[in-house]
Amino acid sequence: MPRLQSGVWKHFTPAIKEGRETFMCNYCLKTYTKNATKMQMHLDKCKEYSVILQQSPGPDGSSSASIPVPSFSFLPSATPGGQFLIDSVDQRSQAHADECLARAVYATSSPLTLTDNIYWKRFFSVLRPAYCPPTRELLSSHLLDCEYDRVQGQVLEAIGRADCVTIVCSGWSTVKETRTIIYVVATPVPLFYKRATTKEQTYTSTFIAEELKDIINEVGPQKVFAVVTDNTPEMMAAWAQVEEAFPHISAIGCTLCGVQQLFDDTVATPSMTVLCRRAEQVVRYIKERKLLAEAFRCWQTTNIRNHTANGTTLVLPINSDWTGVVNMFSSLWRVRTLYKRWPSHPHWILKHPSGPRYRMQHFGKD
Repeated sequence: MPRLQSGVWKHFTPAIKEGRETFMCNYCLKTYTKNATKMQMHLDKCKEYSVILQQSPGPDGSSSASIPVPSFSFLPSATPGGQFLIDSVDQRSQAHADECLARAVYATSSPLTLTDNIYWKRFFSVLRPAYCPPTRELLSSHLLDCEYDRVQGQVLEAIGRADCVTIVCSGWSTVKETRTIIYVVATPVPLFYKRATTKEQTYTSTFIAEELKDIINEVGPQKVFAVVTDNTPEMMAAWAQVEEAFPHISAIGCTLCGVQQLFDDTVATPSMTVLCRRAEQVVRYIKERKLLAEAFRCWQTTNIRNHTANGTTLVLPINSDWTGVVNMFSSLWRVRTLYKRWPSHPHWILKHPSGPRYRMQHFGKD
């Protein structure tokens, strides 16, 4: 577990004195170097802190001063007299600033250790010296829970205002045999509603159907008119159970999953298998031969300058996804229509029957 940060830092404001980082007491303005022990010893003896401690009751009526109320910081003014201005942050302003900062951290996926960085501390000190930014422990606990409750409240409010909604769910497995299912309520704006994690052994049609029924009852059966899932056997088996419990709700499959299945079936035919293998051989032949690949790059660079070879990079399918195969065929087709502009190369490999020029001339004729 990470080492917890001492609570004493909340009572001191970072400051720069003679080029060195110091910490100034928010009550008596005495400065210390970065030493939590000495700072705590000072806090135990600080009279001004004792007064605020007695005047700041906690929720149960006891005295508490976890957050200085108010927090003071003295800034040298621009006046020639060298007077000081007082900057203060009350508890309400401190809480509002913490909420805004936490929301910015979560929305940008910034590290929770951001407020521990010396440069960010220096920035906050310049911007508002009396403001004490939250620690990473606070960002990962109380503030995160508050932001989650706020967003969840907005989601439930949007669902409550909607006249009709659709429930969309999809699942995937991890290498640790853990199945994750996400549930989205479309109003029609998609709103993340719930996530369920289960082991592969418990990922059954009955489990999915019960989860869908619970969500339908929570949202309101009268609002739901359709349930959309992926096309796995478990999901499809759950359709009948949902439609039996709610006859007015239609369960349908994902269009993208259907397109993927149609493409897989098409590519699995013998003629398409041969064509895909031949197309991949052409691409690999050009990419794996250094002399030929260099000639192709030179031709490509020249034609791009003339705006005649845009998007003619040869690509290979990275995985079994249908977009990779389509991109490979598209790149070959664009090169095939421009192969006559390819300058003749002195090497025999360009004109040999086993070479790519010959293959591109006869690509798709068989």
